[in-house]
Amino acid sequence: METSRKYYRIGLLISWLIVICIYSFANQCGLGFTYDSEFYLEIAKQIGEVGFSAEGFQTKPPLYPLLIHVVGISGIWWTNLFFLLVSISVLYVFGSEIKNQVLRVGFRFLMATSFPLYWVHSFAWTEPLFICLLLVAFYCLNSYEKSGNRRLLLLSILLLLTLSFVRYAGIFILFPTFIYLFATLPKKLKLLLFGFFLVGFLGISLWVFNFQEGFLERWRITSTRIFNLRFYFVEVNLDAYTEAFSLWFLPLNLYKPIRVGVVISVILAIIFRSFQLWSRKEKSILYFFAFIFIIYYFSMHWTFSVKYFEAERYLTPLYSCLFLSLFLWIDEFGQRIGRKSKLILHISLFFLLAYTLGRTGKNIMFWNGNRCKNSTEMAFIENYTN
Repeated sequence: METSRKYYRIGLLISWLIVICIYSFANQCGLGFTYDSEFYLEIAKQIGEVGFSAEGFQTKPPLYPLLIHVVGISGIWWTNLFFLLVSISVLYVFGSEIKNQVLRVGFRFLMATSFPLYWVHSFAWTEPLFICLLLVAFYCLNSYEKSGNRRLLLLSILLLLTLSFVRYAGIFILFPTFIYLFATLPKKLKLLLFGFFLVGFLGISLWVFNFQEGFLERWRITSTRIFNLRFYFVEVNLDAYTEAFSLWFLPLNLYKPIRVGVVISVILAIIFRSFQLWSRKEKSILYFFAFIFIIYYFSMHWTFSVKYFEAERYLTPLYSCLFLSLFLWIDEFGQRIGRKSKLILHISLFFLLAYTLGRTGKNIMFWNGNRCKNSTEMAFIENYTN
């Protein structure tokens, strides 16, 4: 037991070392900035000037501008690294649920080198904070299911309710999690926590729909399209999201009808199998991730008109959850197959890890060269502080 704990800690330290090295190299010349990064910086600047009456609070959720205001724009580099380390640590713990040692090590290495996670943590975006809160909330919920500690359950619910104050998309995660809690909580807790969660959910929905101009504008555009039966954006989004999803597994941009069919089939297969595992085994939030992903996916699909690079960014918060569901499914399947089939499975895993590492390395080299050449972050810092 002591030996296994030692290896567990060594593995976690190795994961941290990989993360620190890759993140530091990718962002040695500073984080990347986009239009919404500029907008959050401006809101943070308004907080310093006029306090919490900043106009930007009616356009964007408040927590990320507050974070920038507290740590400063230079401090976001360090907070992104901290959020990434916390997220990787939670995923490392979740990896313990995978029984097969090769798959378990493979999952942990995949998370420590995955391109989507490094991508969103290499920009001044809300995703690092959002992903960290999401995974810690699921960790607390999973720990409650094992220990029965109600404080962990309460903390999990509070963190989940906080998500919408980081990104509007947090609402799309609250809904399926709300269903999960209602289905699994014991009767003594169901009414109390159901009511608490419902009040929080309705309160956040009221805040978003009535006081947040940024969300209202998106909702107005989306609802107008739907009521006028203008669904061209659905096809555009389907192309973008399925391309982003397929590139998590394959380096090929498949012919669109084939890609859409394969992606939908894979997602439905993972969801179906996850539900089977969830119903047969100890009911855990880890086996419910696939359902949360599909609700989140279709909500984003119908709400935001996106291009490919935006689609991958929007899907990244549930990237690790989907892969955990996939690995748990493969782990269960691998217990019932022969040696030759396991060998094929392990070879496929090797190619997936090699592809992921290669994709991460290729993009990091691009970011590094481009940012060091343009010194983008320093220009933004000067504009922000002057």
